[in-house]
Amino acid sequence: MVEEAIKTAHLITQEEREKLADESFALVLEQNGHELKKFATIDPSNTALSVAYFLKTAHKLPEQAQKIAARNLMASCEAFDLPYPKELMKIAFQKILEDMAGSKGVQSAVGMGSNTMTGLGAVGKMNSNIKAVKGAGQDIMTPHQMGAL
Repeated sequence: MVEEAIKTAHLITQEEREKLADESFALVLEQNGHELKKFATIDPSNTALSVAYFLKTAHKLPEQAQKIAARNLMASCEAFDLPYPKELMKIAFQKILEDMAGSKGVQSAVGMGSNTMTGLGAVGKMNSNIKAVKGAGQDIMTPHQMGAL
């Protein structure tokens, strides 16, 4: 399913990227006053592609940025009913997994359900945005279009 989703990924133009809300991306960085939106999560295909790209390049990001991106990518995978690799969960919850491994064992930590993401503020907003876009039958929507819904 993931491989099929990647094959249909839509290349987001710079113009589209600028119009999309920050919540349409797993990570938004600010550098020298410029916003850098990374790992698009606007539809299943872009989410699957973003997960694959993230796993190949995560080591280039600061640890905190890796955790944020991984958690948001997991939430997007859930919203689109896509499976996500255990490695993504490991990056998202590394500190929690290490703490749990020290006290309860790794099996307890790895056995966590994927619904653990729903309590995160940004993730909840992102999920509602994704559901609104899916409900409108759209692949990409600008913040203005979403507001009109």
